[in-house]
Amino acid sequence: MGELSDDRFYEGHKSTPIINILVYSDAKGGRLSRGFHRDTTFLLVLLSGTINPIRMQPPKRSNATNLSDADLLLFDFLFDTSPSFRHLRIDDYSFHMNCRYSHGLSDPNLERTMASLIERGFVSSRIGKIWRLDLQEFEDGDIYTLTELGGSLWELERLPDCDKFLTTDQWERGTNCRGMMRIVCRSEEIGRRCLGSMFAAGLLSPMGRIRVRHLQSASLLPWKTFENVVSIRCKTNGNVHDGYIPVHWNVYNANRCWWRDIAELDSLGSNSR
Repeated sequence: MGELSDDRFYEGHKSTPIINILVYSDAKGGRLSRGFHRDTTFLLVLLSGTINPIRMQPPKRSNATNLSDADLLLFDFLFDTSPSFRHLRIDDYSFHMNCRYSHGLSDPNLERTMASLIERGFVSSRIGKIWRLDLQEFEDGDIYTLTELGGSLWELERLPDCDKFLTTDQWERGTNCRGMMRIVCRSEEIGRRCLGSMFAAGLLSPMGRIRVRHLQSASLLPWKTFENVVSIRCKTNGNVHDGYIPVHWNVYNANRCWWRDIAELDSLGSNSR
């Protein structure tokens, strides 16, 4: 297996996030589904009413670049996924990012801003399939992705330790309420610690043996390729998504050194980045 890439895009919540189907491309050119979401909480947990606390203020920035605050907030959305224009709109931004703030750009200003980011080489665009919940079908539309240049500017502002970044994915298998969990990360040790913290916090209930696979030259982020990446996978019980089972975020965050989204990155101490 090699690259991780975005394929189709669903309307969702970015703290569950924009619900993406991501795929691996194997050596023979085949495509294996990577699940229907990634980030801080699971879709079914969201539906049961249990989500991570909403962020009130934008993350701190280093002011090491000439990016405007609006540019940087858009980069926060784009750093790990490739959304459509609709996802980036001022009200939709807050919903998908699970926050109380937004970039403040009207639709015309957002169009001009995205055009400027593309012209400056910070963002690329392509035509992709976008799922319309209202129409219950896919439509063609512009998909935006952060470039390597844009990603480097985002790193200068947010100062992330990308070796501690990981993605989490969970999807259902069949009709028996069981699922599959996958963590993709740079460090097997950190990935296993994340899995254990999720279990202890009530976010998932793993079962069976844990499968570990090492990938080479994998794009863990759309704009950044890593020489070595680890995929940790296990089966899960579906009853963890019962709305009556509490999620203990304090347990999950107690010894967390990894991050999966901008909220988790911002909550880490500067010495942990």
